[in-house]
Amino acid sequence: MAPLIFGGASAIPPATPLNYLTWGIVGFIFQKVIRQRYFAWWSRLNFLTSSGLDLGLALSTLFIFFAFTMTNVQAPVWWGNTVVTSTLDANDAAVQAVVAAGEHFGPAVW
Repeated sequence: MAPLIFGGASAIPPATPLNYLTWGIVGFIFQKVIRQRYFAWWSRLNFLTSSGLDLGLALSTLFIFFAFTMTNVQAPVWWGNTVVTSTLDANDAAVQAVVAAGEHFGPAVW
């Protein structure tokens, strides 16, 4: 479970613990609670619910792109939008190890 969580965090850089908490709650409700209590409904409509959520995400992404990017509208400036530009990676100040010529990273003998 941990590799999925940490791997997912690297795949979508602005993900926060709130994203994972929300996904976990929705997943738990649909895959545990509703599946056990209302299995007939779940088996009939689970795929439709999942498709609807995916379609809503895709359509809202397209709408936001066309509404803001194509019309040159600036997004509101608040902490959630600007925090990404103040990280060590964005400022190129993260710890970097440079390997000299002729050297290698890792043990000499495996």
